[in-house]
This record gives sequence, C-alpha cells and structure tokens, in this order.
Amino acid sequence: TLRTFGTKSRQPSHRRCVPGRYLNPQAAGLSNLKTLGAQPRQSLESFAPKGRGQRRPIIKNRVIPLDLFGHEDPEEYAARRHRELYEETEKITYPSHEALAEAIRSCSRCPLRKEGGLGPVLSTGPSDSPLMIVGEGPGGVEDDYGGPLVGPSGQLLDKALLSVGITRDHVYVTNIVKCRPRGNRTPTMEEGRFCGSIWLAAEIALVKPKVIVGLGKVALRFFLGHEAGIIRSRGHWIDYHGIPVMPTFHPAYLLRQSGRSLVDAKWQVYYDLLAAKEKAAALSPQWVWKSETMPNLLENLTEERKRRHEGNHMSSLQ
Repeated sequence: TLRTFGTKSRQPSHRRCVPGRYLNPQAAGLSNLKTLGAQPRQSLESFAPKGRGQRRPIIKNRVIPLDLFGHEDPEEYAARRHRELYEETEKITYPSHEALAEAIRSCSRCPLRKEGGLGPVLSTGPSDSPLMIVGEGPGGVEDDYGGPLVGPSGQLLDKALLSVGITRDHVYVTNIVKCRPRGNRTPTMEEGRFCGSIWLAAEIALVKPKVIVGLGKVALRFFLGHEAGIIRSRGHWIDYHGIPVMPTFHPAYLLRQSGRSLVDAKWQVYYDLLAAKEKAAALSPQWVWKSETMPNLLENLTEERKRRHEGNHMSSLQ
C-alpha cells in the first residue's frame, strides 16, 4: 500500500510536499537524507521532473509508485520483479523435458548450488499430467536420490494423495528451488523467487498443468508474489497467469504436529487435495489418476542416484 505524508509547515512552492504525489529526493529537497526501504533498480536522477509538475517514473512501460523519499514499496518491488522475471523466462522455451533437465543440471546461477548438495534435484511424474505439485526444496534424502519429496515428507504426501485416489506416478511433482539449502533450512522468499522464476516457470510452460498444488509457505509466496501466511491462505484458490493454484500445508508441517492439531491439519490437506483433483479432473476428464500398485519411487530413482554420486566423485577429483 502506498503511504504518503503531508506537511503543515509553510514551504517554498517548489519544495512543498503534496499528499498523493510521487516525489523523488531532489524534487522534495531531501537528497541528503538517509532513508530505509527498497531501492529502485534505476537511478533516481533519470526520474527528475522536467519543467513544472512531477512525473512518475516509468520502467518497461509501467508507472512505478514511489513514496515521499523516492523509494518503491518493498512488496510492490518484489511483485514487479517477479512479473518481470516471469516475462523474461517465458520467452525461453525448451523443446522437451530432457532438454530442460540438462539445462537445470548445468545451472550455477545462485549460491544454493555451492551450499554442499549433490546438484539440482529434478522432477518426477509424467510431463503431461494435468496436476502439478510444487514443494519447497530438496532435503537430505531428495538430494541423495535426485527426486523431489521422496523422504519422510514425501511418504506422507503419497498417503495423502492416495486418500483422494491419486498415486505419485500420475502427477508431476517438483520444487520451487532445485538445490538443497545447507542444513535442510527453509529456502528464503528471495531464493524461491529467483530459482522459481527461472526453472519452475520453464517447467510450467512445458508441462502446461491445468491445476497446481503449492505445498508450504515458500510455494505460496512464489505464486502470490508477496509475503503471506500459509495458515490463513491454505484452501483459497490463487490465479497464477491463468492457472488455478491451491495452497496447502507442506507434509513437513504435518510431521511436526500432534494430537488434535495433527488431525485437523490432515483433514485440511485432504480437502485441499480433493478440490485440486476435482478441478483438474473436470478439465482433463480422460486422465487416469491411479495405478493398481503404489510406485516405489526410491527404486525408480536408482539410476539417477548413481549418476549424481558418480558426478560428485568426479568433481571432487578435479
């Protein structure tokens, strides 16, 4: 929300602070003040008014609202950068899932790649699935095997999906960030926005899911583009570039609950997954959701695990 402040003291007309106007430090006579807040990427000098009246800055044909001191609101700045990154990566297309996987494996754009993991963790499931499930980031087991949500949290997710008639081999599962954060910490919003805007956006463009399920607050904030709490936001649909997104609790959150809180959280996840499946099924009525037997994900990832460890061994010798 844009906040502007007026003044009751008399000032020269060329320095008067008028509520509702978008001023920069030079126009307000405040260029020497030290202020807090998100700094716009472009120099404020380019936004200096020409002639009488104040012009609002324009970046990529958009008017950027600034506060009294010439700073952009942090949440609005984050949301704008999120949109711009999506538009930039939307232009990069990959002919196949294999080509995208190779591009992700060779990525070293952010510090997460150097935090001690074995490399980016890719996805599991069919690339033409109408339902995409997006987690936060790989943990220790996921980094070991090279598949998302295959550890304790993934086992609980499998049970939750089965309760609504879905087995993991019929849905596309991936993460916001592809590399394991050190110590299994939760990825920051900035890390999620950076990695997700490059690779998750490319995955979504390739898979073209009808519905997305976002697990946990990192996924929620990526799809919203700003800070939000998962407890209040779960169960409410989000529109992400025309794709309905259902945010719900991450399985790791359920593993930390007990007693009545655990029972309530499980029912909430059940209804969120059921709503997502019903919407996806209505949009893709021919899709088969369940196999006769539960897939063994760890066994299916045996080759990927071998490749990861061999590649890491070769890297350590160089």
